[in-house]
Amino acid sequence: TTGASANAVYTWDLGNGNSSSLTNAGAIYKDEKIYTVTLTVQDGTQTSVKTQQITVYSKPTVDFSNDLVKGCLPLNVTFTSTSTPGSGSISSYHWDFGDGITEQGYSSVQQHTFRHEQKATVSLTVTNSFGCHSTLQKKDIVEIIPSLTANFSADKRILCREAEPVQFTNTSAGPGTLSYLWDFGDGVTSTERNP
Repeated sequence: TTGASANAVYTWDLGNGNSSSLTNAGAIYKDEKIYTVTLTVQDGTQTSVKTQQITVYSKPTVDFSNDLVKGCLPLNVTFTSTSTPGSGSISSYHWDFGDGITEQGYSSVQQHTFRHEQKATVSLTVTNSFGCHSTLQKKDIVEIIPSLTANFSADKRILCREAEPVQFTNTSAGPGTLSYLWDFGDGVTSTERNP
C-alpha cells in the first residue's frame, strides 16, 4: 500500500475463513481451489480495497508398475508410471531405484538394470507443470537374486580308448532348484547332476 499514513488500519479477508489486522498478513491454504483475498485499507476518511485471487493447484497422483518382481543378476526391469498430473500436465518423472541410481526424465516408461543382489525399494516423484509434486515409494517390489553360473570339471581330458568312461562333476551354482541338461557333443544328452 502506498500513500497511507502511520494511522492506517488494515483489514484482511484471507479467503480461507481467516482474517488479519496486520500490515502484512500470511495464510496457509490447504484445499485445492481458488481463494479470493481482499485487503481493505482505511486511513481517516479514505478507504481503498484490493482483491486478488490465490490458486492452489492439485498435486499429481502417483502410481507405477514393474514388469518383473524377481530375477537373477543382472536384472533388467521396465517401470511404467500410471500417474496423473492433478493440475496442468506432467513435466517430469524422477525415479529412485533403491540401489544408489536415480533417473530424471520426461517419459512415463523407464528401464533399469539392477546389478546387486537386493530387495529393491523404488520410488517415483512426479512434478506437474505448476511445480506441484508428489512421491510414491514401494518397498521391496523387486527381488534381485544371485546369478546362475554353469560350471563343471571332468576326471579325464585325454582318452586312450574310444569307449573309456569320463566322469563329469557339476559345480554349477545359483538360487533355487537347479535342473541340468548336458550335451556331450556326440548326439548324447543327460539330465543327471553328475553324469
